[in-house]
Amino acid sequence: MTKPLYLQISGQLRQSVISGEYRPGDMLPSENELAALYKTSRMTVRKSLGVLESEGLVRPWHGKGYFVLQPKYTMFTMYFGDSVTDGRFRFQEVNIIRPTKNVADMLQLKKHQMTIVTRRILERDGRPAAFDEKFIPYERGMPSIEFELHFTEFPGMFEERFAPMSLHTDMTIGVEAAPVHVCKALGLKTATHLLVISRLIRADSDEPEANPAGIPVGYGKQYLTEAFGKLSAKSGYYLQEKL
Repeated sequence: MTKPLYLQISGQLRQSVISGEYRPGDMLPSENELAALYKTSRMTVRKSLGVLESEGLVRPWHGKGYFVLQPKYTMFTMYFGDSVTDGRFRFQEVNIIRPTKNVADMLQLKKHQMTIVTRRILERDGRPAAFDEKFIPYERGMPSIEFELHFTEFPGMFEERFAPMSLHTDMTIGVEAAPVHVCKALGLKTATHLLVISRLIRADSDEPEANPAGIPVGYGKQYLTEAFGKLSAKSGYYLQEKL
């Protein structure tokens, strides 16, 4: 499948930055120059530059243009996906439930509003390695539980309802005493401490003044045992396609 033109342009500009064609402090060609070079509109070019800005490669300087940033070697980017290649997920539960107070608060749910929950166990070498659970607000008729079964990855499950570029993730990583249902699913002693990755998916609000951080549309947690392996991150400039 061919990538949208704005992603093709951002990919070529990213390569130019990483290869050193444009160095920190250099100004990229203007929007008009890039639009002429790629035979497209300034709107498409601006969208491409927005991708590079979100990745921390460039920043706009009002009235001048986009400048290449110095790599921040003390800031790390971690790519974290739900799919795995060295194990398999087994569904434990897909249901409509009354949320706990914590989940209701994270999703800013209305009083008595229900959630759809999906719970899965990741198995590696025949052993439970992680427990994954996700919650999204339940709205009658959309999405259905059947929909969730086919779109279980964050944030892909929301792309039919929200523009993909409007979605973003708040992630935290810490150590917690796992709740009873997680310990039972993983065959652990009650209150075993595990590494926990929490993700809150937000969509840009139509009223940014009222919801500056965006509207919560999904919340998930993964409880990781030692069998899960290691998490890794990168700093500086790098090609996303090689990760």
